[in-house]
Amino acid sequence: MDLTSPVTRLSQVGENTAGKLKKLGISTLFDLLYHLPFRYEDRTLVSPVSRLQPGETVTVIGTIDQLKNEYTKGRKFIQSGQFSDTSGTIHITWFNQPFLTRTLKSGTPVALYGKVDLFKNQPSLISPDYELPTPNHELIHMARLVPVYPETAGISSKWLRARIFSLLKSLDIPEIFPAPGFLPWMQALWQVHFPSDQALAQAARRRLAFDELFLLQLTSLRRRLSWKQVRLFHRFRVDQSSGR
Repeated sequence: MDLTSPVTRLSQVGENTAGKLKKLGISTLFDLLYHLPFRYEDRTLVSPVSRLQPGETVTVIGTIDQLKNEYTKGRKFIQSGQFSDTSGTIHITWFNQPFLTRTLKSGTPVALYGKVDLFKNQPSLISPDYELPTPNHELIHMARLVPVYPETAGISSKWLRARIFSLLKSLDIPEIFPAPGFLPWMQALWQVHFPSDQALAQAARRRLAFDELFLLQLTSLRRRLSWKQVRLFHRFRVDQSSGR
């Protein structure tokens, strides 16, 4: 895949979305790859439901047992249900998101991330983030160090994560500038966006910073060589003229 291609080459990226991405300085696939996270949210703690305590912020992986819409006196929606893993069950609640009952049907495998609190005097995950695993059981937004990106209206970090993950999966680009002592380029891109740990995230940034410095030095060298060639050309022209 040509990284100079416009972002509209990606699925679900039309002209309207491309306009929003342009506000973030993203016009090409290369720009998207180098739209780096400014921090990581630690969602690596995966806990069994039976051990959850109020006040904890955790990731749980299991199944939706049930989820239904309930109505308040103010005619607002509450999405209320049960989530379970092999160790137990916990109450789950969202507010004013009625579409969730269609997305998270009974029996749906899902990962949830949020704070354990009390709702109606029982432990509950209130408005947790959710993710449906990919067909390969991969999680992009849960159970890992999750990248958080500069955002703009209509372009969230979750949206960016999904597109960058998909783009990285599609790439098979050989190492162009081997850098002894640094991570390989493709590994650096994976680790800067989806790091295995903080140490590898930092190692990835060092590799990308090395590349940037190397290209700056290369550009500077090319300019100096070009300038010298221009000077030699003008000197040659002057010498030729003086001999006539």
